[in-house]
Amino acid sequence: MPVCVVTLCKNNTTRNKKDTGTTYHQFPADPVILDRWTAIVRLSRQESWWKPGKRSVICSAHFNESDLYFTNGGLKRLCKGAVPQNALFLSSTPSDISNNSTVTTEPSIPVPVVSSTNSAVTGEQSRSVLVFNETILANGNETPPLDDFPDIDYIFDTPREIKLKKELNKKTVLQLKHARIIKTLREKTRRLRKSNCNLKNIIKSLKQELNKKTVLQLKHARIIKTLCEKTLRLRKANCNLNNIIKSLKQERL
Repeated sequence: MPVCVVTLCKNNTTRNKKDTGTTYHQFPADPVILDRWTAIVRLSRQESWWKPGKRSVICSAHFNESDLYFTNGGLKRLCKGAVPQNALFLSSTPSDISNNSTVTTEPSIPVPVVSSTNSAVTGEQSRSVLVFNETILANGNETPPLDDFPDIDYIFDTPREIKLKKELNKKTVLQLKHARIIKTLREKTRRLRKSNCNLKNIIKSLKQELNKKTVLQLKHARIIKTLCEKTLRLRKANCNLNNIIKSLKQERL
């Protein structure tokens, strides 16, 4: 049952049926937009440690109408780069949000705007927003005035800057992918080392058993050699006795 992660919001799939028009949207895969969503929810929840899970969603009541559109199949979707801006703080009552009526909102949070050319925010700017939000939460529980937010311009004027931001976004995603691959390889290496250690112990025990068997085999070889020598001597003695008996019989005759 998806539940909106905004603390003041009571919307969920049980409370709001499909005919109410409320939809639920997962956090974006784009790491830059994801950081902005996370920063806004942290500020709304007043929890600087909060992190989104795999099933974390935000309902459509927290987005502007211009951020939503309908597909040919009639599904409501979010525009690329949209961020939650409405009904995030105490001035928006829970009843206003849950009834999905005209939502009373505070002035929109001055969140950075993503242009249609898919320009991305730099890592340094994203970190500055997060640090600013956590500093506000550390100073008190009251919602900070919106005028205190830093005025950061994320709109890029030149094609060169747009291209650089696109490349930065791709490299950020690639870096995360490489980090996951490195983590997987390290785990595999750890398992292989453990398996190698177990195999070494097995080889060591087999060598010890082989040494014991080798010693026993040498001992048996010596015993067999001794028995063969004794058998040879007994055969020789028996042959001599037979010759003596034969000679005695001839003398009697």
